[in-house]
Amino acid sequence: MNRRSFASTMVAFFTIAAMQTATAAERVQTDPDKAVAYIELLGEQAVEVLRDADTPVETREAGVQKLLQENLDLKSMGQFALGATWRTASPEDRTAYLDLFSEYVVRSYARRLGGYSNQTFSVLGSGPAGKYDTLVSTAIVTTDQPDIKAGWRVKTLPDGSLKIIDLVVEGVSMLQTERAQFESVMQKDGLPGLIASLQDRLERIAAQSS
Repeated sequence: MNRRSFASTMVAFFTIAAMQTATAAERVQTDPDKAVAYIELLGEQAVEVLRDADTPVETREAGVQKLLQENLDLKSMGQFALGATWRTASPEDRTAYLDLFSEYVVRSYARRLGGYSNQTFSVLGSGPAGKYDTLVSTAIVTTDQPDIKAGWRVKTLPDGSLKIIDLVVEGVSMLQTERAQFESVMQKDGLPGLIASLQDRLERIAAQSS
């Protein structure tokens, strides 16, 4: 993959914006120092998974999937990406959509990232993101390309745990991109069309892996 593809993948790997519908009472202020430590640790874990080029790609993909499942706020991500349609969707459609969306995010981006090796990154600093969240700035370093600057938006859940809810590379949020794409599909085919589209994407990923 070229540098742009890798940047887009990293946006997708750790991309998730906070739910716009969350009330102030549900939100918790994110401590910048804790957010930085969290991203530093996660970066070390990701580098460890991807470090050895001799490790089978399938093994690296499995390691990336585990990191994704543990550190992405997939429910908030899916709700935001669906936009206003979430409020009018039936419970059954919400469940079907979230299940497919979560699986698609985890499998598709783990598949892409699993092919990388020998990437490193460093934390450059942090700053506020919205009223409650913290944006941790990092540099993703490759051996033969300019550094990729990435901002990781970190959210504190009510129980005090941290999740990554968005990542912006070169000014682009993947979640915002996904939301725009989803809206385009739903304008034509509604939520059933989007659900069918996600199912089709997953089937293509499975076919490529077989």
